[in-house]
Amino acid sequence: MPASAQAARIASLRAQAEALCAALPPWMVKAERVANTGAHGAHGRRRVGLGEAFWQFRRYGPGDAIRAIDWRQSARSSHLFVRETEWEAAETLWCWCDMGPGMA
Repeated sequence: MPASAQAARIASLRAQAEALCAALPPWMVKAERVANTGAHGAHGRRRVGLGEAFWQFRRYGPGDAIRAIDWRQSARSSHLFVRETEWEAAETLWCWCDMGPGMA
């Protein structure tokens, strides 16, 4: 599909969506404000913490758990290395349920 045809299709879909939204109650304005306050995609404050995703290696230090040592990485060096994971933040999810006849 050519870029101009795709842009026209997107504009048409947007116009249809806006027409449908015009018929919805005013709480949609509040929902849009809430949605626009959150970041989409990866969170901007990446840091070390509890999580499942690999973050980085760092040298083993006093107080680190032996089970945290990454033996493969340590075998490549004369130092012991600990595998750290990335902090995972809980995100707020807003849900609205309309039990009115228009949503049946």
